[in-house]
Amino acid sequence: MESGIKQLLKDLTKMGVSVEQWRMRIGLFTGAKLIGGKCYSPSYQSTLLSVLLGNVVMIMALLLVVSKINHVDPTLVTPDFLYCKQTIFRSVFILLLLKRVLCHYDISTWNLMATLAAASVISSLLTIGNIETNPGPYPCQLCSMVPETIASSVRHQHSHSMNSNFLYYCPSLECKFTTSSFGSMNNHVSQYHRKTKHQEHLAGPDTPHYFCCVPDCSKSASSTWDIVQHYYQHLKSEVPIPKCPVPDCKFKHPFTKVANLRVHMSQTHSGWLDEGCVKKRKLSNESVTFNSVPSSCPSTSTVEDEVMDSGNMEESEAVPEAELNEDPQILNDELVMDCIAKFYLRLYGKFFLPYNVIQEISEGIALLSSITHSRIKLLLTEELKKLKVEEKDINLIKYKIMCSDLLYASHSKDIPGPTLTSDFLRKRYFQKNFNFKPPTEVRLDMSSGRTNKKFQYVPVRETLETVLEDPTVQKEIDISFQPLRGRQDGIMSNYTDGQQFKSENHPRKEIQVFLFQDGFNPVLNVLGSAKNKYKDLAVYFTIANLNPSLRSKVSSKHLVMIIRESVIKSVGINKCFQKLRDDLADLERNGIMLKSENIKVVVEYGIGDNLGQHFIGGFVQSFSGTYCCRFCNVKRKIYKRNPTVTCSLRTRDSYRRCVFRSRLLGKPYHGIKEDSIFNTLKYFHSATHLVPCCAHDILEGVISWDLSGIIASLVKSKFFSYNLLNRRIKNFRCSGADAPNKPACVNVKGQKLGGHAVQNWTLLRILPFIIGDFYLQ
Repeated sequence: MESGIKQLLKDLTKMGVSVEQWRMRIGLFTGAKLIGGKCYSPSYQSTLLSVLLGNVVMIMALLLVVSKINHVDPTLVTPDFLYCKQTIFRSVFILLLLKRVLCHYDISTWNLMATLAAASVISSLLTIGNIETNPGPYPCQLCSMVPETIASSVRHQHSHSMNSNFLYYCPSLECKFTTSSFGSMNNHVSQYHRKTKHQEHLAGPDTPHYFCCVPDCSKSASSTWDIVQHYYQHLKSEVPIPKCPVPDCKFKHPFTKVANLRVHMSQTHSGWLDEGCVKKRKLSNESVTFNSVPSSCPSTSTVEDEVMDSGNMEESEAVPEAELNEDPQILNDELVMDCIAKFYLRLYGKFFLPYNVIQEISEGIALLSSITHSRIKLLLTEELKKLKVEEKDINLIKYKIMCSDLLYASHSKDIPGPTLTSDFLRKRYFQKNFNFKPPTEVRLDMSSGRTNKKFQYVPVRETLETVLEDPTVQKEIDISFQPLRGRQDGIMSNYTDGQQFKSENHPRKEIQVFLFQDGFNPVLNVLGSAKNKYKDLAVYFTIANLNPSLRSKVSSKHLVMIIRESVIKSVGINKCFQKLRDDLADLERNGIMLKSENIKVVVEYGIGDNLGQHFIGGFVQSFSGTYCCRFCNVKRKIYKRNPTVTCSLRTRDSYRRCVFRSRLLGKPYHGIKEDSIFNTLKYFHSATHLVPCCAHDILEGVISWDLSGIIASLVKSKFFSYNLLNRRIKNFRCSGADAPNKPACVNVKGQKLGGHAVQNWTLLRILPFIIGDFYLQ
């Protein structure tokens, strides 16, 4: 039976059948009875019995509909009708497949499965008959809430938006659109899932005519909506629109983007969307209709959608406020408090606001809430006195209303319950409810009471224990434990494909981590002697077992420690990193619990810029010395004469001999000045595990210098000028992941590109599209 069902699901997937939607239909109609287009939940047995009795009639009706469905009046064919036709054909095939799978089982099993298939057909017939015009429900993917409409599902998702890296998803099962913006999702629902049909106005003596103002275009329309839709096609073809399509509009500037025209129409000419709509009876708020299958629905949000979020509320508002249903989450005090606390957590962790700025925001919210509540109390008292309510009851009512407003209660110490009025109270709430691991201060100089020789440290074990509770991380680690983890075809796609990793004979079940280090200056625009005064060194780690697509995200990097570089120079690297090394050694010996199993944790590689890598590995930190490479023993003079020269690579034994010689001589020997404290770990060693960083070495190094020289050569050859190139870079429209990393303008006098690593990478990829026409000419 189980193998037959699995084969059935494979067949459905090959056919393109939406198995999840079919399964949801089965779950909905098997345990419920349809009364007036709504679902009520009586006893399961009576419902199943009634459907079983009508099973034969239902299948006969199904075959009748299928035989006649191709002879329908064309005027009745709508997107809903076509969708239901497709669903009915799928249901017939499902029925036949079920019969094939269950042919060796008793008649009761066949009746049950046939009933489930018939339930899917009932749903389609209800949609054709306009009984169920809004096929739902739409269960939330993050909790047990089951909104009944697409719009209510989007509004429900808004309550989860405070979660880290949250993405809104379109509730329609056959739509793959996702976005990080609530306004963009509202606009998507309004544009692709609302059933608003327009029709051409019949030409008459009083019918206004709109003529396309684009040169060489003779298109005319009888409504504003029609001419705007026509203008959209011009704008998508990069043909500008000289003026607004509405006569006598004072806005005389041209439109170059669809978003610009759409925002202008919604802000300046309200109601233009209703012009040309088919007149229908007014629907109640609960029965606003949406399409479940859009005709052309994008899969991700675009930059244009983000632009439309501002000022396009009239079009993007999917459903009136009156449709708000009773979401049980708004009645749960703990969930509401978590939502308020996550708002502050985003200010700390995502927008990096200083605690004094966040405190100002908190005090401002408290002040505004207090003023609003004072007005509510005054008006409430007056109205209740008119109703001759006793003073004691009035005070009780006012107190309960004040306590029910958790935004006010969380910013007031007069209301019982948790408060978020100070930095200390907020972080205590984070620690108690969100597994927040605050950094601890480690003092390096215990001789004096007050000293600057200290650093902030986040225990690695505590962070790992919290991260490993995530089911997604557990799933990725379980996948990495499978045999044949590395590729066998000689292609390098992950660190597990390298000879270094394969030669170390790691056990199958092991958690590997990468250590990152990089220096930064927390004080912006520092000049003069104070430039390096506040420079810090930050150390992070990431779980290497994750898929590279997940491992490369910023959210997978976890902070370990932050320390001033001046403290390291005065105290010494070994003393500063002693606590981190001890924690890593403890994880190697004792491991960590993962799903009731003890798994060892090891450091696999260290990553960072060259200066930091030399600092961690005990190498000289001057690249103008004789031995400036941490990978081999090549001399700088030989390398400058012949950059392709090869030399013997450093090994653990050669590194150990150089450390011994440097101690005897009291100075660096062959580029090594001291032993690294991390070389005592099981696998890690400075000679073999301090890998190069492509961001620093390639994107901010080779590409930054060489591509700048190539551009300078093209400018010198008069292919184009710097001004023309920079103008094209500014006007080039980057979308998707490239949008926040648009290339920086090329410096005319600089020898390097002016952008950071990802900006240089983006410029390298799109440069042929920017200047390719000059080469062709």
